[in-house]
Amino acid sequence: MVNQNPPLSPQITIVEASAGSGKTYCLAGRYIRLLMSGSFGEIPLKNILAITFSNKAAFEMKERILEFLKMLALDKFPSRKEKEDFLSFIAIDEEFAGKKARLIMDEIVRGYNFFQVQTIDSFINAILSGCAFKFHLTSAFRIKHNYTDYLSYSLDRFIDQAATDPKIQEMFSDFLEQYIYLENKKGWLPKPDILSLVESLFVLSNVYGMGFKRYAKDAKDLLGKKERIVKLMGELKKQMPDGVNMQTWGSFMKSSAFSVLGAEKFFLPFAKDEFKMKKGFPADEGALRLWKEIKDEIAEFYIWRAYSLFNCYIDIFTGVLGHVEYLSRKEDVLFLLELNSRARKLFEEGGMNIPELYYRLAAQFRHFLIDEFQDTSLLQWENLFPMVSEALSTGGSLFYVGDKKQAIYRFRGGEVSLIDELKTNLRHFNPSEELLDKNYRSQLEIVEFNNQIFSQQNLLDFFSKRQELAKDSLEFTQRDIEEMAGVFAEAHQVYKKENTAGFVKFETIEAEDKEDAQGVIKDKVLDIVSNLKDRFAYSDIALLARSNAEVELFSLWLIERGIPVESEKTLNIRENPYIKELVSFLKFLNSPIDNLSFASFILGDIFSRASGIDQQCMPDFIFGLNLKKKAQANYLYIELRQSYPEFWSALIEEFFKNVGLAPLYELVVSVLAKFKVMENFPKHQGFFMKFLELIKVQEEDNQNLSSFLEFFESNQADEIYVNACDCEAVKVLTIHKSKGLEFGVVVIPFLEINIKPGAGRNKSGAFTVYPAQDKLALSYLVKDESLEFSAELKDRYVNEYKKALIDELNAVYVAFTRAKYELYVFTQKTASRSNNLAGLLIPEEKSERGERISYKNTHNQKPLVKRKIALPCYQDWISFLKDEFEDESLIKRRQELIRGDILHFILSGIGNLSGEDLGRVILNSLAQAKARFSLGYDWAGFEKILRRILEDENLKPFFFLSSARVFQEKELVDRYGRTKRIDRLIVRDDEFWVIDYKSSKVEAQEYQKQVLEYTRLLKDLYPGLSAKGFIIYLDSLEIDGFDGEGNKL
Repeated sequence: MVNQNPPLSPQITIVEASAGSGKTYCLAGRYIRLLMSGSFGEIPLKNILAITFSNKAAFEMKERILEFLKMLALDKFPSRKEKEDFLSFIAIDEEFAGKKARLIMDEIVRGYNFFQVQTIDSFINAILSGCAFKFHLTSAFRIKHNYTDYLSYSLDRFIDQAATDPKIQEMFSDFLEQYIYLENKKGWLPKPDILSLVESLFVLSNVYGMGFKRYAKDAKDLLGKKERIVKLMGELKKQMPDGVNMQTWGSFMKSSAFSVLGAEKFFLPFAKDEFKMKKGFPADEGALRLWKEIKDEIAEFYIWRAYSLFNCYIDIFTGVLGHVEYLSRKEDVLFLLELNSRARKLFEEGGMNIPELYYRLAAQFRHFLIDEFQDTSLLQWENLFPMVSEALSTGGSLFYVGDKKQAIYRFRGGEVSLIDELKTNLRHFNPSEELLDKNYRSQLEIVEFNNQIFSQQNLLDFFSKRQELAKDSLEFTQRDIEEMAGVFAEAHQVYKKENTAGFVKFETIEAEDKEDAQGVIKDKVLDIVSNLKDRFAYSDIALLARSNAEVELFSLWLIERGIPVESEKTLNIRENPYIKELVSFLKFLNSPIDNLSFASFILGDIFSRASGIDQQCMPDFIFGLNLKKKAQANYLYIELRQSYPEFWSALIEEFFKNVGLAPLYELVVSVLAKFKVMENFPKHQGFFMKFLELIKVQEEDNQNLSSFLEFFESNQADEIYVNACDCEAVKVLTIHKSKGLEFGVVVIPFLEINIKPGAGRNKSGAFTVYPAQDKLALSYLVKDESLEFSAELKDRYVNEYKKALIDELNAVYVAFTRAKYELYVFTQKTASRSNNLAGLLIPEEKSERGERISYKNTHNQKPLVKRKIALPCYQDWISFLKDEFEDESLIKRRQELIRGDILHFILSGIGNLSGEDLGRVILNSLAQAKARFSLGYDWAGFEKILRRILEDENLKPFFFLSSARVFQEKELVDRYGRTKRIDRLIVRDDEFWVIDYKSSKVEAQEYQKQVLEYTRLLKDLYPGLSAKGFIIYLDSLEIDGFDGEGNKL
């Protein structure tokens, strides 16, 4: 068959995709077109790499690709028009596309690991796995998310070194002097501040893939500079002429003396353009000369301070990093944050070339697709570029999709300027540019609302109003304003012609204080959600927040009103009441003297339901205790054991005795089984399963109960959250986590533009980073009088402020473009926050538009198909594990056990003896036993026993059978995955017999239970057949028989 598709050109395609414009459709179509390229039998699956920035996006793109391939292969498009549109989009002939789609699906199934649509982190991880030896790691190294504990431990180790290393001791001595005298810190515990900044430096060094450059001057010499300024100010005060402007010089002149600490509050008069005098009074030449000298000294002081204060932190960070690297090599771990910075080292001179890289990846890529390019960091692009460059030079392609307006991950290194820089740097490839400006998501009123809010004119008005409201010295140049507004140059969208409705409401809440404003907003939001229920399902509604604290607050609002909610607050297993009870029980087992934890457990529902005790009994029991009079019973568990011995024995004693002996996972599984937790609280099964999963994942790092509890209490990672599925509940999430999602209705309770310039911050203020040759330089970023003295510092602050303002506007754009049908926005205006910039962005005349109507497929949705899944049943693992250890009596009876094993083995060789030569069968069976077991046993005695068994008239029905199937040593697997072995199984047309051999009747009841368990398992294999069980006692040749229900025959 001839390929009907045109050649793939140009080599580079840049797609600017606004919100809701179908970028996933575009990426999936491009991927399929690449697969379709070439001859009919050629499928370049191994040569395509698609990069996304979240697991959810990767899954969605894979799903969309497979969906389109399936529709092409089976010709199952929803409509003829959609089929024609897609074929037109990928520019492929219909017949060719349908037939090749089937081949592609087969290829994906056979080589799914080559279907490489993945996150940038997973791809970099694959690279590092193939080159781990270059970092002194094994190929099985582990990826860890939490680096804080390693940094904290390493800082402690580095501080310990100061006791024996004079250089480190001097380093910390200089730091303390700076901490007290230059940073003006008053606390006695500087370690938290050090650790906070060390963590920030660790993040920045890995985000940018560079180390830090020390400033040429040290901060410790700043104290001398400050002393000189204080001395000069004293001299100036003595020479101060008559007629000075007291409005400017009042505080300076009223001061009796100047000191190093707090001298900055007298610096402001020196920031003026001229020496301020009253009208008609000339300035004294000597005073003017001193004033200029002090002005220059202060400017130098502030520049020196801004850059040098980080020197000691850089020195400490370098020392701590050495310990972190040693520890990570020792434990064979890499931090997720490190992946890209480590990968960069591979491509440095003398590291690794592209052919070697592809050899280790077992793949060679010629086509690259990159999603969310605006969030790509410079470091990530530098890691990808060698491969992209090699592909482009050999006829490959690069296809990247981005939207500057949705760049909200600058704090993770996302560099929106890369989009435009690539256009310039790769212009020799003649890149093609495409604009996706049609909104398929939102209704007309929402699209038009956003068009107006993010129009160039409205943004210019906003910047002008900001300047008036702020009343500060941060004046943007025309170029700055054009640059910020230019981010939204392509913001205008057209709506889908069918989407002609929609509703938007923006409201500013004015109140005396923040608490009053939030109270009003709370009532309005809850009323809106309640009223929306008449037209929308709860699952169609989302509340967007700026922080996790707001997520928690909004969740509590909804919970108070009885509205179902899905958020991190509700999905955090630590917040689940029954997980809290389980953790309290584990804390008690870890420390039996922990009365509070034990009380928390026995007062809870888990203990109450399992014991059957009325819930009021336990509070009465606890408050009725007189612990003071009973010194010997000052622990709560002792009192419970004495007062309720039956419940202690039945539910708690076994765990109390075995904690520390049984593995943690098996211990918790046994707790769940003993207290029937899954059965009693089935709606919370997801939380229990997540808790077990977390214990299992942490087995290597936190093996014992104590370390796991410490981890569980302190961990803040996503792993403590239950993964949510679609359910009938209002979604509450942050704006950052809403990116890429869409909702029927979006409510934004607290819209705020909160500008925080800088790459990071600690208690001293914000700071920024900037490249200095091949390293990063650091500078404090404080909006204080220093900006009045130094144009350099002011320019740096304005630049960072500008970036932070763009970030805020981008976050607002993301929030406003999530809604399909209705959008509700609230902002606050209080006496303390009269300058909330969010209110300036939305003109009053745009506060409401459209109308509230009902839509198809929103409220009366087709209900989700719910399938009841059986609750997992857990066995008592503690008892099960005890079976791994031999009982003392068994050790004493070892010879008897060996004799029994040999007899069992001999009998396992005896099948259906009907029509067989008995003597020959006996000899063969004995020969097999002799080959299996060592010499030295009484084989003549075993032959006599065997003949006695087989010749016994009562036992012949079990060995001589005219019409039946006989199985020896039949293996079965129960629902717990345990293997059971039946000594002898006889199956007839209407019934089956289970036969078990035992030496004596020592534990006859237990033997019967065992055989009954076998019959129950076999009933599933042989439905409709009646069951019988038999135990043959080999020493006495007696038989116990019973039916499938355990009734004696």
